[in-house]
Amino acid sequence: MNVRSKLIDTIVNDKITTTMICDVMNKTGYLPQIKPINPGCFAAGEVRYVFAHSGTNYHLHQQLANIEEDKIIYVDAIDCDERAVFGDIVTQYLLEHRRARAIVTSGYMRDVNDLIREKCLVWCHGGTPIGCHNVNVPVPPATAALVEERRKLFEESILICDDSGVAMLTPNWMTPDFEQKLAFIEAQEAVWHYCVNTLKWSTYETVALKKYFDVPDMIPQELMAQLREFDSSIR
Repeated sequence: MNVRSKLIDTIVNDKITTTMICDVMNKTGYLPQIKPINPGCFAAGEVRYVFAHSGTNYHLHQQLANIEEDKIIYVDAIDCDERAVFGDIVTQYLLEHRRARAIVTSGYMRDVNDLIREKCLVWCHGGTPIGCHNVNVPVPPATAALVEERRKLFEESILICDDSGVAMLTPNWMTPDFEQKLAFIEAQEAVWHYCVNTLKWSTYETVALKKYFDVPDMIPQELMAQLREFDSSIR
């Protein structure tokens, strides 16, 4: 199993949040303005990149026909203004018939009332009743070049989707020690929660000053041991 597949298994099995992923990537990796249609949903996996352009989804329908299963479908809405890339029929086709893990788009969706009722795993910029036209408009050369550049980046990455939005784990972060860094942040969060909620310390004492290093005996040994396991410099 390669590093990417192993990371996907870990993220899915442990439901690792976008917050933790972005923390490990030094507060980067967030795809702005993309939010879930339905609360409480989670998805992570490999990506298949498709696009709509110039306010038409004709080529998008073409790309989605018989698209590979078990992927997160990322729909890049290029020059579509606030027109929806598609609605409930295409969503059902992808989630039920092509078994997509989720749908993520940099654009808008229509039929949002149906997507909410069906609890669809969709992340987008928002809803609108106005959809793209279905007209065979040639792809401009500049758009074609942009598509190829973005396709390579997205299809080599992992998308993680939850209530906070969508994070993209890019190939440069897919190293053998990424999982260890995730575990360290999880252990650190456990210590922080103990300090604030049990010891009633301020967040300044806990997060900024890291007072627990000065009085480690006040913290349960198993929590401090987890920190030391991932960072040998910790006393």
